[in-house]
Amino acid sequence: MIKTNLKVLMAQQDRTVTALANDIGVDRVTVSQWRSGTQLPSYENLNALCRVLGCQVGDILVYVPDSLKAESAETGE
Repeated sequence: MIKTNLKVLMAQQDRTVTALANDIGVDRVTVSQWRSGTQLPSYENLNALCRVLGCQVGDILVYVPDSLKAESAETGE
């Protein structure tokens, strides 16, 4: 769930793993692990993700069906 939401949010903003890692202050490998689902962001890093990506915690943590994500990514909402 987190990995999918993070990928969608990053794609909507054309953010690379390296750019997001630099903006948050973590290693690129850390962001890659979040995106692959092998690690979860800490509370502090989750808040940093929200700040940098301009979203709410629920946008990262809450399950949204793939059909709605695709629609959101296409419309930019």
